[in-house]
Amino acid sequence: MYQRTCTALCGLVVTCAASGATVPFVEEFNAGPSDWFDAGGGALVDWSNSGGPDGSPHVFTTLSLAGATSGDTPTLFRGQDRFSSSGGAFEGNWIAEGVEELRFFVRHDAPFPLTFFARCSGPANFPGAIAVNFVPVFPNTWTEVVIAIDSANPQFVSFEGTSFPAVFSNVGHVQVGVSVADGQGGFPFPITVDLDKVAITDCAADCTGRECGGDGCGGSCGTCALGEQCNASGVCETVDVTEAEAVPAMDEWGMFSLSFILFIALTYKFGTGWSEKELF
Repeated sequence: MYQRTCTALCGLVVTCAASGATVPFVEEFNAGPSDWFDAGGGALVDWSNSGGPDGSPHVFTTLSLAGATSGDTPTLFRGQDRFSSSGGAFEGNWIAEGVEELRFFVRHDAPFPLTFFARCSGPANFPGAIAVNFVPVFPNTWTEVVIAIDSANPQFVSFEGTSFPAVFSNVGHVQVGVSVADGQGGFPFPITVDLDKVAITDCAADCTGRECGGDGCGGSCGTCALGEQCNASGVCETVDVTEAEAVPAMDEWGMFSLSFILFIALTYKFGTGWSEKELF
């Protein structure tokens, strides 16, 4: 299933003559689509100068499921060396250059969650490595997908007959697509899918045992709900604010101060000759 579709996916290409990947690197599409192309490779993906995860520029494309069936894996975004996508920043030997993760943000407006995948391959586009983000991405929410570049990562569902070292010692194409789930094929309306901040890092995030706070690589393991706070162990705790804590009890000095203020106010009200200027 994946091999057939992903072989047709085209993306960022590297050749043996490439100078090597830029690690770390983040493609933020600040000045345009950075020579990233659509599924067919005939046109640049669309670009917006705002609306990204942090309000910054991003790219987008249109996904049609009208003729799709369950199990299809259409590609959405791609770059190639012949297009000079991202200036060749992703091209190279990811193993030798210490790439630990591939990250990207996605968003879509389908009325149902979508399952995203990424595929990396050499210059010939086959064979390649396919990694699936098993947690579906809900609509209208920027969501970060993180793929650990590790042969033991269970997200890698196929190496298309080759091996992890064979693919990642000469990374060429980098593609992002979706897997069509049961009941999604035949959806008649176009779906807008957004992409931003495609990155390779030399740091492996670790959220083991953490539900909030930092992941050790500048990212987040999650946020806490209203009324909770993240403790040092990365666990959300309920904030216990009692009435006594919210309004501290008044001590003897406080009672004296209040009495003195009332005395001044009453004295002023009933007239002692003090002027408002003298009081304030």
